[in-house]
Order: sequence, then C-alpha cells, then structure tokens
Amino acid sequence: MTRNHGLSDTNWFSDLLSSESRSEYQEFADRHPSNNTQKSRTAKAAVGSLIAMALVGVGFAQAAIQSSLEKPASAQTQELLLTRLRELQSNVTDVQAENSRLFQGNQKLSLTVVPLTALDRSRYEQALALSPYEKLRGSGVKIFLRQPRNAGPNSQVIDSDLQILINGLWAAGARGIEINNIRLTQQAAIRSAGGAVLVDYQPTVAPYVVKAIGPTGLFDAFLQTDANLWLEDLKANYGINFEIQKRNSLVMKAGRIQPLAESEKVQP
Repeated sequence: MTRNHGLSDTNWFSDLLSSESRSEYQEFADRHPSNNTQKSRTAKAAVGSLIAMALVGVGFAQAAIQSSLEKPASAQTQELLLTRLRELQSNVTDVQAENSRLFQGNQKLSLTVVPLTALDRSRYEQALALSPYEKLRGSGVKIFLRQPRNAGPNSQVIDSDLQILINGLWAAGARGIEINNIRLTQQAAIRSAGGAVLVDYQPTVAPYVVKAIGPTGLFDAFLQTDANLWLEDLKANYGINFEIQKRNSLVMKAGRIQPLAESEKVQP
C-alpha cells in the first residue's frame, strides 16, 4: 500500500474554492442584477480556470513527490543487492581456499592413519605430486593467445580453440595446465557462454595465457602436435596471434575442488 501524503484527495480544495466563489459572486449578483452579468460570467470563468490550474498543479506535485520517493528506494535496493553479491563472491573464494587447505591436510593425515611401506609411500607421494589439487612447480611452456582488437566473430578465440590447445599439451606430456590462472582438474570443462569462455565454470576473456608444466622435452613435443598446426592456421587465416615460450620455472596453485554430485562404491 503506497502512502500518498494527503495529496491525492483534492476534493476539499475544489469544494473550498467553489463554495467561496459561489457565495461571494452570488451576493454581488444579487446587488447588481442587470449591469454585471457579463462581468460575472468572466469572473466565474477566471475562477474556474484558476481551479483547474490548481488541480493540475496538485497532480504534478503529487507525481513529483511520488517519483522522488521511489527513486531513492530503487537506488538503495540496487546498492544493497550489489553489496550482498560482493559479500557472497568473497565468501565463495574463502570457502574454496578452505576446501583446498582441508583436502591437503586430509591427504597428510591419511599417511599416519594407514601404515604404508617405504615403497607404497614413495608411490603415493609420486601420485600426489601429479594431483591437480596440489601446488605444482617445475619447468614447462607458456603460451599467449591474442585476438585482434575489435575482433569479429571469426577472429575471436573460442572454446574449441582452447580445447584443441589443451589436448595437445596433455598429449605432449604436460603434468599440469592453467588457463588465465585457473588450474585444470579432472572435473574442469571448457565451454562457451555468450562472448566469454567458461573454464571450470569461471568466465575468462582474451588475451589467454596458458601455462603447462611437464618434462624437459615438453616444448619440442608440443611443436610436433596437431594443436600447434591449429594455432598456425588461426594466425594465418583469422588474425589470432600466438607465442610459445620455454620456461625453466613455473608455479601453479592447487586446483579447485568440486563437490561430488553422486558416487558409487566399487567392489575390489
């Protein structure tokens, strides 16, 4: 229910002016019945115009007040929603970091709960080093993908371009891969969403920086893949430039842990 601050009911204003004008001009007409008929009509018309103008003014005033009351409320609501959204985004980032920390802690605790032989422990540590949920450091390659400024639909980097590139890096022996600082895991997917590309459900835009850590020969091995030929085709036919650099030291953060939608027990 909207409050009108008493401005919507204008009957009292009209009645007041009408009653006063009728009594005053009726008295004047009674005293001068023959000489002022035209003047009386003019005066009544003037009073009627004044009443109409007054009513229109009241209407405009009511609309202005109503508008001024609604605009601050709308702006305040929008600001509250934006503040809440920022808080939720911050909370999500904190929870993801906490999940990664707890996962790493559980991995270390499992070594104390389950007794392992020296050989089993060595194999476990090697497998853990390959896990995308652990921080990774080593040599590898860094690839830059840059599309033209004001690129049209045919000159933009799309999800299939990144998919081909990533598959080529895996085939060349990469142990870990990042796209724009997003670590790829077994659950991460690369998909298009409008004008952006989603990597592990996180929006990314060009330019793309792809890091891959792997064996010493990763750089040379990638140059022999179909993915490298694909990059050459993008550069020659669509104006998408790329650069591949060999790096002696790269660091990747632990990947984001996604909750399992469902699971099934496997019999040994």
